[in-house]
Amino acid sequence: MAQNPHNDVIPDLSEQTELETGPIKIRWSGKDRRRVVRGLRAATADGFTEKAVAFPVVTRQKTQIVIKTEEELEALKDELKLKAKPRVYDRITNEITAHRQGSPNSEASGFTEKAKERKENTDMEALLEDEIRPHARERVAEVWPGGTVDIDEVAFFWNPQLTSHWGMAYPPSSVPRRYVDDQYRLAIGFQRAHYYRAGLEKLKETCRHELIHIWQYEHPDAGNGGHGPKFKQWVDDMDTFV
Repeated sequence: MAQNPHNDVIPDLSEQTELETGPIKIRWSGKDRRRVVRGLRAATADGFTEKAVAFPVVTRQKTQIVIKTEEELEALKDELKLKAKPRVYDRITNEITAHRQGSPNSEASGFTEKAKERKENTDMEALLEDEIRPHARERVAEVWPGGTVDIDEVAFFWNPQLTSHWGMAYPPSSVPRRYVDDQYRLAIGFQRAHYYRAGLEKLKETCRHELIHIWQYEHPDAGNGGHGPKFKQWVDDMDTFV
């Protein structure tokens, strides 16, 4: 097995302080992440130990960052300020804050008090029409101005059959008509429990992810809805995950 050339400058985890809430895992991939990785690699090669601490965070997994110690957390935040886009920095630091204030594993049921409150007090249909649809319309106009994605043709609905996916985009041939009116040509379904647990901002992020799939369905040469290069080219612009 090849030796890690950075081992001599990255302090051993046993010398660091483990996070009280356990490891923080955040979905993140794309150009912005690669820019941060390059910055950390350069700092590591130059012997900047305080920066090198964050290198494992962005290299443990391909599609997410995994933060295990206080030292890794502080080093990552410092590098994000320098290399990440402001909105990406805000998203990641907000998720870190949310995790530290109330870990999703804090209750056996997987529901925090905020999640229970959302479940009991949210008008779920109004949430889609008053928050998600306007958000989708705004982001599509920003990222694909004059493009072929027409939000008025997209239904947003809660799909009770979704259990392992936070959301799913449907092309015209697969729109589940038992839940979606005929006036809509495409659709995005969401998992209710995802909103209960993660809240509105994460639901919006999931919406932005699914909107890339909608864009793919409207462009025959765009990857047929997969997560290949045609999908990944929009991840940073849509500020979402792969």
